[in-house]
Amino acid sequence: MATKIAWTDKTWNPVTGCTPISPGCQNCFAKQMTKRLQAMGSPKYAAGFDTVVCHPGTLEIPLRWKRPRRVFVNSMSDLFHEDVPDEFIDKLFAVMSFCPQHTFQVLTKRPERMAEYLHNRDWSEAANWVHNKFIRRLDGPLYLATEIVPPLPNVHLGTSVESQDYVSRIGDLLKCPGLRFVSFEPLLEPVDPKETWDPDRMYCRQCGHIAAKDEPYESDDGPDDPDESWPICPECGGTNLGGYASYSPIDVMLLADCPFPPIDWAIIGCESGSKRRPCELESVKGLVDQCDVAGVPTFVKQLDALRCRCGRVYFVGEPFRMCPECGMHECYLKPFVSTDPAEWPSWAWQDFPESKEPTR
Repeated sequence: MATKIAWTDKTWNPVTGCTPISPGCQNCFAKQMTKRLQAMGSPKYAAGFDTVVCHPGTLEIPLRWKRPRRVFVNSMSDLFHEDVPDEFIDKLFAVMSFCPQHTFQVLTKRPERMAEYLHNRDWSEAANWVHNKFIRRLDGPLYLATEIVPPLPNVHLGTSVESQDYVSRIGDLLKCPGLRFVSFEPLLEPVDPKETWDPDRMYCRQCGHIAAKDEPYESDDGPDDPDESWPICPECGGTNLGGYASYSPIDVMLLADCPFPPIDWAIIGCESGSKRRPCELESVKGLVDQCDVAGVPTFVKQLDALRCRCGRVYFVGEPFRMCPECGMHECYLKPFVSTDPAEWPSWAWQDFPESKEPTR
């Protein structure tokens, strides 16, 4: 399905329906859109938003797309809702494994289930099912999968954080193998992700194991200096020797002056709609600055703004009493959501993550 979401090209919705779990769900776009589609008589949305429904007939859609594109998976639901069976998620990941030309963006407010699901997962059986049901009919590659395991290099895994109360979701996300991103939208208040971290613990980027520094572990020689001792993760046995940043003290892995979590991308934006809650410009800038220091690419999606009758644009939270261009008082400015980067401050970027070997 075509979309106006700036950070993706297409949406793919094998699941519909969801359940609100946090304040970010209050003015859910998917819920409003489901009501509209239901009223229009769309069979896919006949059950409404409160009922989670899996749609096996939509699984093959990305297999038909030849041109590479970014694909937002389940914009109308949450793939890791408790009512979505693991077996259905297996088939969905198997389809993504057969579409290396696309970049799939999986965003969830339930990263704890995503981490649990991905632990020691193997999609080989599901891939064989997808191959036999879809690939042959579409005259695709004639082979059977023997081993398909996380991480898939074309699947980006993300979670939503709307306020400080839900920063802990980032910790669950970091247990997931793959390229990881955080969507700070709708951003409802200033967020400081460094509270995700405890400087006295260690973290394995290979399997996600988190432990205190005093947990017993073995060591191995470093790749360049035999006298250098590198810790071995007691959970998966990984070290930095395999080419991945693995079991290391947090302050070493993130650099001492950079407390931001080791994510690969951040999306930041205000809420949309007539009932949107305010998002001050300084809240957005605070996150962009933290990402900039940490080397994390940011994509500012939209800003909460005010437009004067003379055309000048101001942003919520900026000190303002009267427009210097035309003398219009602040109470007469028209609120709107600015999606045009040409109207924004120079620090509001729209960057995408670089392609790289995913974190195991």
